[in-house]
Amino acid sequence: MSNDHIKSEISLYLAGSLTESRNRQIEAHAAACEKCRHALAKARTKQSRIKREALKKASPDPMPNLFLARQGKTARDNY
Repeated sequence: MSNDHIKSEISLYLAGSLTESRNRQIEAHAAACEKCRHALAKARTKQSRIKREALKKASPDPMPNLFLARQGKTARDNY
């Protein structure tokens, strides 16, 4: 698998859409290939950022801030 780069399958890997066998192959390849390891790390970082942004937009304020409420604002307005 040394020349079989995984970049085209990274999204599927992160989404959990591949077989367990293929996941192990990808992990083994990424461990041995610096380019693919870097591409996988970059994709994970991007995925985490997207999830974080989606959670910020989707979730209501966990606890109302009375100071901001008196000013007619919410904690989300500060982002």
